[in-house]
Amino acid sequence: METNAPNANMPTENAYLPSPSSRWAGVLSKFKFEKKLSKIIIFSAVVVAAAVVIFALLGGFGIKTVSDKEAAKKVVEFINNDLLAGKGGATLKAVSSESGLYKVNFLYQNVDNQVYVTRDGRYMFPTAIDLNKENSQINPSQANNQNNQASATSCDSVKKADTASLTAFVVSACPFGLQMQRAMAEAVKNVPALAADVTVRYISSQTANGFTSMHGDAEFKENLNQICIRQEQAVRYWPYVSCYIKNGDSASCVKSAQVNVGSLSSCVADSSRGMKYIKDDFALQSQYAVSGSPTMILNGDLASESGFGGRTADAIKSMVCCASKNQPSFCSTALNKTEAATSFSATYAGSGSGTGGNGTGGCQVPQN
Repeated sequence: METNAPNANMPTENAYLPSPSSRWAGVLSKFKFEKKLSKIIIFSAVVVAAAVVIFALLGGFGIKTVSDKEAAKKVVEFINNDLLAGKGGATLKAVSSESGLYKVNFLYQNVDNQVYVTRDGRYMFPTAIDLNKENSQINPSQANNQNNQASATSCDSVKKADTASLTAFVVSACPFGLQMQRAMAEAVKNVPALAADVTVRYISSQTANGFTSMHGDAEFKENLNQICIRQEQAVRYWPYVSCYIKNGDSASCVKSAQVNVGSLSSCVADSSRGMKYIKDDFALQSQYAVSGSPTMILNGDLASESGFGGRTADAIKSMVCCASKNQPSFCSTALNKTEAATSFSATYAGSGSGTGGNGTGGCQVPQN
């Protein structure tokens, strides 16, 4: 197993018991990003963010611009009518101009999210790459990560090792991070030996006062809970996660997984333990230039799970087997090839799942 670290404002002794409202913070599962936003994410991060912005921004080249309010209204309507299948739930919070684009902030399930839209109101994308940021200290593997260029995209392209190491970087309230944890938990449940080869690490954001998480402090506290269990009660980690991904009820999962409450509470409160683990995870997050939840690292290289079967239990097993010089005996064991459900789900597969291994949705790390 591997290591992780906590926040500056250390939670109190019972902070690991989240409030009901915090359980669902950041849950955008109904967005179906893996199918409906995959093209947006790919084009915006690579081509659209370059070609479209140059052509369509600033109202030039005869392109008709729309007001910020009109663009924001169009964005929210698209999210509610198309991405949320007419069920609504997203509300406009604010709209502003940024580098020739409109930045639209909206609330969904009490979580602040943002997207960008061109001034003609035609193209929307969830993230933008700052081309003015200093990149001189980025090594080649980090550059690949920042540009979403996975080097481990199939079994033939994986770097082999005597002992395979598969790490998933997630945050605990991201629906797609939950999806990856669900696939990994299913794999470990059926092949317990995989627990030695797979690790979940947690993405943090550094602040002036310490650390937080992309969906706020409530999510950070749950990240810290899981990190402490992973580091100090490893045998309880997967039972706890397997419970938590069902409905986000930390209190009942601590009990059902037989987590030592006293040990967990002291880990969360002790900066030499919980905070150290957070910092360890953050250091690796920075090393690999992790940009979203989930991000997969296979034997030190950025990996694309879609090349191995998607976010499925069988794909987790395949990634480990492909990365091993000597094939473990469990490699011949067939596991579930259905994509795991996104968000909280009582079952392995649900409305946010499917077959085919094409899930590409993720929660993006905010750019400082």
